[in-house]
Amino acid sequence: MRILLVEDDIPLSNALLSLLQGAGYAVDRAFDGASAEAMAMTERFDLMILDRNLPEMEGLAVLRSLRAQRNPVPVLVLTAQADAADKVAGLDLGADDYMGKPFDIGEFEARVRSLLRRQAGQATPKINLGALSFDQTDRRFTGAE
Repeated sequence: MRILLVEDDIPLSNALLSLLQGAGYAVDRAFDGASAEAMAMTERFDLMILDRNLPEMEGLAVLRSLRAQRNPVPVLVLTAQADAADKVAGLDLGADDYMGKPFDIGEFEARVRSLLRRQAGQATPKINLGALSFDQTDRRFTGAE
């Protein structure tokens, strides 16, 4: 799974990069809205994690542009602007999920997994192939005993 992380706060971006890569995801990064828009329009991502307060192009403008171009990438908005009106605006523009900062890491990871499962057309975190099963949450294989 390939994720585009769009966050201009370098320490937070680095922490999220480590977390996501540690969970086994391929992660590309953009640090401003214009770069994020260009990357999302020319490459395929399974998920975009998008801050709102970005240089060059505000996050919701990026989201508006993606949806106007019919880009279906799932978008998780992760921002300090998280009152009810901000959430409604982001969701109405086409965000698939919206989280406020500061946030709980466990909840963030669960939302990422949920959006990626939905993108892959899976209702549960388990993939079964015959007697073999893979749990994406625990990242463990089990087989018939």
